[in-house]
Amino acid sequence: TVQQTKQVASVLLPAGVYVLATTFLGLYLASAIYIALFMIIMGKYPVLKSVLVGVAVSAYFFMMFEVWFKVPLFKGSLEPLAFLGY
Repeated sequence: TVQQTKQVASVLLPAGVYVLATTFLGLYLASAIYIALFMIIMGKYPVLKSVLVGVAVSAYFFMMFEVWFKVPLFKGSLEPLAFLGY
């Protein structure tokens, strides 16, 4: 139905934009933005709470992969984390 198609598109389209954003911003920054926007738009959470959760989740995964496991993940063509030395 039309309603079901809208529900699928409301998740599928932002996911496609997220995949595209990882090309330029890298996994960490794109993930923080994706989580925050998804919480704000779909979950109706407050902006501050959404941004804090998005940044916290990305920071945790950054620490886990880059620092503790020494497994570098894609940083994006713009390399937004270059100032950290990664």
